Amino acid sequence: MKTPWKSTVLALAAFPLLASAQGMEMPEKLKNASPELRAAYGFPAESSGEVAPVDIPMLRVMAGRDAPYCTAVKVSAPVSFRGRTLVEIPDIPEPELRLANQLMSAGCFVRAVDGLEAFTRTHPGSRNAQYVVARMSWMKLGTPIAEQVLTQTLAQHNDFASAKVLLAGIRYEQKKVPEAVRLLDEAEPRSPTDLWIYMNRLRIESLRTPTRDLRGRLLEIARSPAFPPNAREEAADIAKRLPNQSAQEYEEVLRARLDIESNLGMPCKAAELAFWLSESQGRYADVIKLLESPRAKAGNCNGLERNRILLAQAYLMEAAKISAGPSPANQSLLKRTDEILNGDYTGLAKHVMSRPQAAKLAPFLAEYVHPDEEDEGGTTALCNAISQLNVEAVRAQLDAGADPKGRCRHESLVGSLVYMATTDDDQRRRDVLRALLEHGAPVTNIDACRSPTMGDCREVLLPLMEKYYKPAS
Repeated sequence: MKTPWKSTVLALAAFPLLASAQGMEMPEKLKNASPELRAAYGFPAESSGEVAPVDIPMLRVMAGRDAPYCTAVKVSAPVSFRGRTLVEIPDIPEPELRLANQLMSAGCFVRAVDGLEAFTRTHPGSRNAQYVVARMSWMKLGTPIAEQVLTQTLAQHNDFASAKVLLAGIRYEQKKVPEAVRLLDEAEPRSPTDLWIYMNRLRIESLRTPTRDLRGRLLEIARSPAFPPNAREEAADIAKRLPNQSAQEYEEVLRARLDIESNLGMPCKAAELAFWLSESQGRYADVIKLLESPRAKAGNCNGLERNRILLAQAYLMEAAKISAGPSPANQSLLKRTDEILNGDYTGLAKHVMSRPQAAKLAPFLAEYVHPDEEDEGGTTALCNAISQLNVEAVRAQLDAGADPKGRCRHESLVGSLVYMATTDDDQRRRDVLRALLEHGAPVTNIDACRSPTMGDCREVLLPLMEKYYKPAS
């Protein structure tokens, strides 16, 4: 099945988007394109009773590079799991196609395309090859082309169970769950051992009746090297989204993913765990342990900008435990931070702004960012902190020299609180307002605060505003 991937559609750029192909003659530049592309632009090929040819060149363009481990990828054997045997694509027996399918799951697209091309050269018009091209299209070119390949193939081969199961996966992602269930119900009698019928049933069970037993099954699959890597990733992804998990259970799922060698690379999985450890749990020493581990370094996790920022922040937070600012006692940690960022603290400063750790890190970052500097959205760190009702960050920005008479988007700082027009977070709104007023922010929008249309501003903020209000003489 498809592994989450940012769809890349560079190959489509050669063809201008058509609003509607109905009643229009096919443009010359589309006449030599693949049937999949013509169909995606509203010009389906006329049915000739034959399966559409596989567009190998386009898939090869999107294949990227293979990692060294790809040479060792082999087809997963049937899996015995809780009293049943599960097999991936059981109605596709050809070894070349089964290996191409496994290579895709491992992120080895170059070898997958090589195998597919060699197979189609000797088996032109193969129905089973269409499964491989559909799945690769879904992963690399996006859903519309994959849908076209599958619907065209099923129109000619309605008994092709693997194609129905793959289409069911697409329907699930499109939130068309009843249609996904229908396709699985149609495919299962013909293919009762199909691994992906089972996995899709787990996905649907997670929506309808999530249980502790379901979590146990999913975690067992995610940890088992007997399952193909895409199934393990899918099990972890389903488990990650289950409700009512403790922090320990959620972390357990994220760590299980690190042991899966798949096309979802180590840097991305490490980034998700590092972000959760850092921003949700405040466990900065564990972030360092994770991202500095030999496995993370072997996976080039620090090649990902987000990981570098999280790792550098973790070192600074550990440095802040030693002393409140740069000092001889924390110099080794500051030196490592500088090495990670190569002296460029811009990204870290932007990440920290408006977060609870901003106050602790302000002495370490003061020289790298001005308090009144605006982000890409045109707002200051102080404005963002007010919007989030982050009292610590508001005080940190004001203490660092942010202008209390500044603007927050199109309002004064106090006005931005008033126009939240909410009845929530009473204490945090009072604390943010108090911090602003104590640092000299002018009282504005006092009449608006008295209006009943401004939530409970009159009860929560108005008494404090009136205390500091100085009418113009």
